[in-house]
Amino acid sequence: MTTSKRLTIFEGCDSGGKSTAAQAYARTTGALYVHFGPLPQVHAGLARMYVEAILPAALGYQDVVLDRAWPSERIYGDAFRGGANRLGATSAVAGATVRMLERLALRCGAVVVFCDPGWEAICKTFSARRAQEMLQDREQLRQVWKAYGRRETGLPHLTYDYHLDASEDLDSRVEALRAPCHPLSLASAGAWDAPTLLVGEVFGEVKDQDSLLQWPFASFGGSGCSRWLTEQLAEAGIPERELCWINADQDLALLTQPQENFHGGPFRIIALGAKAADALSALKVLHLTVDHPQAWKRFHHQERYPLLDLLTEKP
Repeated sequence: MTTSKRLTIFEGCDSGGKSTAAQAYARTTGALYVHFGPLPQVHAGLARMYVEAILPAALGYQDVVLDRAWPSERIYGDAFRGGANRLGATSAVAGATVRMLERLALRCGAVVVFCDPGWEAICKTFSARRAQEMLQDREQLRQVWKAYGRRETGLPHLTYDYHLDASEDLDSRVEALRAPCHPLSLASAGAWDAPTLLVGEVFGEVKDQDSLLQWPFASFGGSGCSRWLTEQLAEAGIPERELCWINADQDLALLTQPQENFHGGPFRIIALGAKAADALSALKVLHLTVDHPQAWKRFHHQERYPLLDLLTEKP
């Protein structure tokens, strides 16, 4: 048990075969199957529940299969709750929460499987089992199906049609997209094979709505700089898939080894703040340095954060 285990998320419209496919995949791979239903009594704590569901994989105990997760929240919020999103009161806050969850999910090489056998097949199944479905009518069903068609996720993903795609081939298709899982010895996150490594300082105190499991620059509360930095990355169009995250209080000795032992190819290292830069300099690790996001947010919040320009340049 040296790395995190694998996370696979199954998404899709009602009557699209999602749960059947997710359960079969979990049996085939020996994964823990976790189903997220409508949860009408859950509001502010939803993000933390997703973290708890991922824990067996993040801590290296068992692969996890999620039957629905955060990609469905906005889609079903639009259909059932008048657009209310339980992951954030505004689209920016909800988007930051999703990116922070994706940051953790990528630690486990997460892949999203969108189950979509086509509109006609979905309608036929929906009519046959309407009493068992959450959606109320075909109009609502079409709204959800169209929303899923946009494939809105920052995670690697594929489309699965049980009419056309053999279930026994699904695992190989998923694995072809999966990034390497992270070592358990590091409290790191993001894509292990990303072209850019961001090095922070240390974890802050756990805040309201946060889990006890911490990963770099991820706090669901509004204080601190985690949400601010995540929103800045989203506004600049920088994919989470292109970033790996670690703090300077971790064992950074692996950065002194040949690059193929870490990310597997050319990459750049950016220190976020002086403490991170000092830790890298002590190891003679080449890196770039920008102000810590907390300092920039406090003293230069009306100016563009220099990190964004570095990340939009080619390594």
